[in-house]
Amino acid sequence: MAEECLKIQASRNRSERQTPTASNTKLAGVVTRRRHLLLNVHRVRGISPTVSALGDRSCRISRLSSNLSLSRYCFVLQIRTLEDMEEEKIMNIDDGIEKKVENNAENADDVGHQVDDLFTKVEKLEQRVNEIEEFYLTSSKMQFSTSQKSSFVKDKNKVKHIPGFKKHQQEAARREAAAAKRMQDIMRQFGSILRQITQHKWAWPFMQPVDVEGLGLRDYYEVIDRPMDFGTIKNQMEAKDGTEYKHVRDICSDVRLVFQNAMKYNDDKSDVHAMAKTLLEKFEEKWLQFLPRVAEEEKRREEEKAEAQLSMQRAQEAAHGKMARDLSNELYEADRQLEELREIVVKKCRVS
Repeated sequence: MAEECLKIQASRNRSERQTPTASNTKLAGVVTRRRHLLLNVHRVRGISPTVSALGDRSCRISRLSSNLSLSRYCFVLQIRTLEDMEEEKIMNIDDGIEKKVENNAENADDVGHQVDDLFTKVEKLEQRVNEIEEFYLTSSKMQFSTSQKSSFVKDKNKVKHIPGFKKHQQEAARREAAAAKRMQDIMRQFGSILRQITQHKWAWPFMQPVDVEGLGLRDYYEVIDRPMDFGTIKNQMEAKDGTEYKHVRDICSDVRLVFQNAMKYNDDKSDVHAMAKTLLEKFEEKWLQFLPRVAEEEKRREEEKAEAQLSMQRAQEAAHGKMARDLSNELYEADRQLEELREIVVKKCRVS
């Protein structure tokens, strides 16, 4: 296209050169200038493909740069996401470890409480075993002395768990009441002997307490430790406030004391000494006659006492036998619980 324009322009120039005029001269200058412009246009058009290529490359570079920026952003996001996931994973692991530690601690506390309860239970079982051993050790010796009686009374609280213990107590109370009633009858019978002694003509010095001040006996209480007279004996026999005599032998001892005090304080040659000696001999004669009744009652009491002790002993043996069987079962259960605890602890140690 440009070449055709140049050819047309050249033909026109040749025609103008053939008719040179002033106007043609001006026109020739314009044409020349136009030619230069066309040549410049041609040059520009020759350069434009290069510029277009450069523009395309610039666009591609811009797109690549944008893609790179986007890829970098996505990569950063992926890194941050991975970091967050890793941190969350670590936190979950820490939480799991803490929960596991807490669970282990709770399990350890539970096991510790169970062990404490089992230890307390074993201590109680051990005390009961000691009681049973002590009971059978005492039973094997078969000693029923007075000291054992007192210890039996002191240990009544320990045998309250024996089946039928209340029944044994009631029976013992009935026996004691019956024995006390029989003893009251014996003491009333003894009263006839006492009346015979007090009605003797020589008994008047011994019917009332000694008038120490009236008779001027300043050393009486230094010689006599426990004064006694028949008036005091009679009052104590009739007393109902708990100070009364419980056994006829106590009355007998006080009667002897009346005469023994008189013989001790008064001279052998004195009338009071002789009167006391005579009445004491008479009393001993009558007491020997009355003594079989007392001995029979005492024997009966001993038999009832032995029977009561034997009955209680059998009840204790039966109760302790049952207790031994129960203890055996409880000890077996304690062993089983202890074995379960051991297995739990071993399992927890293996898991952790």
